Amino acid sequence: MELSSWSPTCDGRAALLLACLSACAPGGERPDARADVAEWRVASEPLLTVGAVDGPSETLLSRVADARLLPDGGVAVADGGSSSIRIFDADGRLRTTRGRAGEGPGEFASLSALHLYSPDTLVAWDSRLSRLTLFPPDPGAPVVTTPVHAPGGSAELWLGRFGDGSGAVGWIRQGPRGPDAVSADRMDLGRVAIGLGQISVLAPTQGIRRVAFQRPGGARTSMPLPFSPHLVGAVSGDALYFTDGVGPALEVVGSDGGRRGPLVHGLTGPPVAEALARLAAELPETGDRGALTTDDLDAVAAVTPLDPIPAVSALFSDDQGRLWLKAYDPVADSHWLGRSLAGGTWWIARRTGGMLARVQVPDGFRPMDVRGSRVAGLVRDTLGVERVEVRALLAP
Repeated sequence: MELSSWSPTCDGRAALLLACLSACAPGGERPDARADVAEWRVASEPLLTVGAVDGPSETLLSRVADARLLPDGGVAVADGGSSSIRIFDADGRLRTTRGRAGEGPGEFASLSALHLYSPDTLVAWDSRLSRLTLFPPDPGAPVVTTPVHAPGGSAELWLGRFGDGSGAVGWIRQGPRGPDAVSADRMDLGRVAIGLGQISVLAPTQGIRRVAFQRPGGARTSMPLPFSPHLVGAVSGDALYFTDGVGPALEVVGSDGGRRGPLVHGLTGPPVAEALARLAAELPETGDRGALTTDDLDAVAAVTPLDPIPAVSALFSDDQGRLWLKAYDPVADSHWLGRSLAGGTWWIARRTGGMLARVQVPDGFRPMDVRGSRVAGLVRDTLGVERVEVRALLAP
């Protein structure tokens, strides 16, 4: 069987078993990835933990969307469950809360990203209302809310802040979809002036690839491919670096719209057999309450190839302007399993080109921000309780 174009036989699970037997090492690090770089790791124990298992409501976290390390040693958390920003000091004590649920100034319908605009000023992104909110350091000072109007769509993704203070956003610009075809979200990336909300389009791109298929014994449905590419981007300096995860390079566009790069990272996705084996091991054979199953995997593979597997699943920049790329993992990063983006192998690339380090991240820890030798990230326990931890970045 040609595994790079795998498709089910009459017994789909037999094909999955063959894929399991053919698979090699666990995902996240490829033989052709850059091997001549420094080996770093994120510590297994936290320096600081915020978020409680139980207690006062202001100490509980749920649906954490983002976290930012503060220069004074504290951490700011975008808590989607409460639609508020929780700001903790260097000892983990709650210092203040900004924002609440709603649609008025300083309120959120879907708090989805957080950025440190200056040492003491935060900018929050609401993906449902497509607007930025700037919170000055003085809690009594008025907030600045900027609606963002994207041409041909509704701005959804906040991708970072350029050196001149403007921001980068992304949105779907989608036409009609064919009922039987695999289709990719058509997207635009743009630059927005904070305080004005005016967007200038920087580049077109594409996002999630969706497939329509007949679920075994169920209704016809449309959903992302199990290993679908996914647009990720990050601003560093005066340029936006972005990719849908496929291929060995990041695309680069300046804040003025000029194309640069590409920045070659050299990573490749895991083999199809390995990706299938690892995903199949996490899926039940029969579903309950709509759960996806190995039969569903067979059904999707019957209508479309499941390759190529992405090479990159997440991207952000740290306080030194370096780019952090997560090597795609078929379990932690699959759309079918919720994209936890936790653990695995991350790579640090210089924005001028070349890899600096390979970073091993402990299972269950999802990095969100890096400042100096500190890494802030999300963890969930077996009951689904969320916490934000600050851990040490260990370099030889």
